[in-house]
Amino acid sequence: MENKLQVERDYHNKKLHTEQPQMWTQWDEYVRQVSSEMVLKDTQIISLQERETTLRTELERSRKQTERYKQHLRAGLNREKVLEKNSVQMELEWQRRFEDVKADYYLANEQLIQDLIEARDQGLTPKVDSLASVEIRRLQEQNSALRAVVTQMRKDMEGLGHLLVLPNAEAPVQPPYQESSASKGNTADSRQPLEQEVHLSGKHLEEQRGGVTGLSGLASAMEDPQHINPGRSQPENQAGGSCLDERGRCPAVTRVESASNDITQQRTLVQQLQGDSKYVKPALMCGVFKSVHPAKNDPQLLRVRLKQAASCIARLSREKQQLIALGNRLRAQIAADGRQGG
Repeated sequence: MENKLQVERDYHNKKLHTEQPQMWTQWDEYVRQVSSEMVLKDTQIISLQERETTLRTELERSRKQTERYKQHLRAGLNREKVLEKNSVQMELEWQRRFEDVKADYYLANEQLIQDLIEARDQGLTPKVDSLASVEIRRLQEQNSALRAVVTQMRKDMEGLGHLLVLPNAEAPVQPPYQESSASKGNTADSRQPLEQEVHLSGKHLEEQRGGVTGLSGLASAMEDPQHINPGRSQPENQAGGSCLDERGRCPAVTRVESASNDITQQRTLVQQLQGDSKYVKPALMCGVFKSVHPAKNDPQLLRVRLKQAASCIARLSREKQQLIALGNRLRAQIAADGRQGG
């Protein structure tokens, strides 16, 4: 019995001795595998930590950029509000000044009309002080300068006439305002230099008139009533009505037509001055200098001209209001487009 136990014990001991190296080998293999897995996981943990740090840095930078963009946006909105407020204030201030100037102009015109009516009713010539506005005084000064220029031209033409007549005939020299048979008997050769000189003098007179007539149409009409063409009042009113009808449809066309009307008025004034020069030239050639336009004041014509000026001012006021409305609509449209684009 003891032998059997001894044999069995030996057998188990031998078996254990045989399995022990194999177990150690397996254990070492397991330890190596676990170690490699631990190293791999440590590496992954380190890389994940680095990525986390990078992401946190990017997140912080993104937050800072977002805050900066928000600040810029708030500053831009504040600037836009300030600019809109300033724009509205400027428009109101400009409109107020325009209304003040228009009211002053209306009051001055009404006062002038009242003075003219009183002078007409009394049958007396209006006093100079009642009509002596700034533009009228300036116009009178410039007309005085024009008369001085014409007088000097007359003297030059008289001297030129003496020089041309003396070599051809011994007849007595006639004054420039008298027409004699000697002046009619001049030859074509002696008349040609005189005509050339008259032509050059006429051009010089037109240049002088162009410098003198740089005033408004109202002041020129008040000083020289013959420049008023009553037949133009009704067509101008009709043209103004058509412009008002088209103004409601197209503001840009209205501005172009308004500029065209101003240019037409300026051209009409230039044509009138050219017509004056045409009257002056024959008078100089014939030796008779007459006043082209009398300097008498006609209160009725002045009233008509002032009413036309008042209607023009009202038309300009309406155009100004329409331009302001157009600008507001354009700004609203631009703001709406900007919000849609944003």
